[in-house]
Amino acid sequence: MRTDPLRILLGGLLLAACSGDDAPVAPPDTTPLDVEAVVSPTMPTVVTVRWRTADPSVGYVTFGEGALDRYTLETPEGTEHEAKLVALAPLTDISYQVVSGEELSDEAIVTTGDLPVPAPEIVVSGEGQDRFTVLTLLDDYAHPVVIDPQGRIVWVHDDTRPGQVFRARLSVDGSGLVYSSTLEAGLPSDDSVLVRVSWEGEETQVLNVPKLSHDFAELPDGTLVTLASDWRGGVEGNKLVAVSPDGTTSDLWSAFDCLDPATHPSRDPTRDDWTHTNALDYLPEEDAFIVGMRNLNTLVYVERATGACRWGLGGSGGDVAVSGGSFIHQHQFHRFDDRLLVFDNDGAVGSVSRVLEFSFDEAAKTATVIGEFRTDPPVYSFILGDAYRHPNGDTQITWATAGLIDRLRPDGTRRWRAELPGYVLSFSETYVDPGRPGSLE
Repeated sequence: MRTDPLRILLGGLLLAACSGDDAPVAPPDTTPLDVEAVVSPTMPTVVTVRWRTADPSVGYVTFGEGALDRYTLETPEGTEHEAKLVALAPLTDISYQVVSGEELSDEAIVTTGDLPVPAPEIVVSGEGQDRFTVLTLLDDYAHPVVIDPQGRIVWVHDDTRPGQVFRARLSVDGSGLVYSSTLEAGLPSDDSVLVRVSWEGEETQVLNVPKLSHDFAELPDGTLVTLASDWRGGVEGNKLVAVSPDGTTSDLWSAFDCLDPATHPSRDPTRDDWTHTNALDYLPEEDAFIVGMRNLNTLVYVERATGACRWGLGGSGGDVAVSGGSFIHQHQFHRFDDRLLVFDNDGAVGSVSRVLEFSFDEAAKTATVIGEFRTDPPVYSFILGDAYRHPNGDTQITWATAGLIDRLRPDGTRRWRAELPGYVLSFSETYVDPGRPGSLE
């Protein structure tokens, strides 16, 4: 059989044209297939949505109580996908829909179960809240919880250890929460631990770090930096300890590096320890910490890389010129722009706690009280307590021993209140959505 040379030539040209850059390429098929939603058996307010696609893609899930007003992080590129819906209301129908490339799944409903640990009902009043809150309820045991904008407890973990839990935070990797179990009967313990808990309620890592104090922070790389006791020359001070993701520990800084008990004495003769650090904030833009020292009535700015103390505000360890008022036995604080909020436990006249707002010029080392927040009627929180300034100018205050959380308008009037009678509340943090931990304000 004879082969026609012209046919061979034309066929080759056609093949080349079809395989060139201008050849039409079928778009990837990102249609969500085999979509399923599984309620966690151990934390029934957490739902895992799974689906697959014929071609590699990324996707996410929109969800909510009726309206699809929340969304998850994007899944990694691939054909097998999984997204977690967290901090859902108990015993509630949740609508959800998968978004995969340009494709959408059918909208469906999944019903959550009840919390694994009985949680108190929160009494809520006011206009409403638009943020989630993470804190710990303290009674006989510690209960790290997530509270939704409607004032409902939507996630809870029961810690039965003897250590007190003053801080819980969302993990920076989005896998769940991390908290510290610290003092026993108000004293440093060799059994203190840092605990990571998955969204499903499993304790995935328990790190024993002896003599932990009240607070810790997590760095972007997952390193935990915590307050701990530090003894030198028979004096009990405090230090910062870095705990790497694998549990390796190293000392970053000590109060003895910047201050001296002889020249920066404790202002509380009823306590044996010198500094009594009780609060810690990490400033990621500056790679630095602010450390609160109750017994010195002082906040200190500490550079992480060098351990240098750039400034001290208030009390016997301060070098900032303060006018218009002062704080005593302070706990948590919030520095933002050129302002600083400080929860002042004992600085007001009488048994009244308050929050002071300072205008703060760090370069000039001057601070002036420009505002004061109290609640009506006044309350006294002899331990804990914190304050946070929302982007819209509202101030959120946790009146710890009173079991109250207030959100106040810029003029000081109350916008929203959550009441938990009978509980002491730990330090707190607010989040746009706990399923997206980068949304911490």
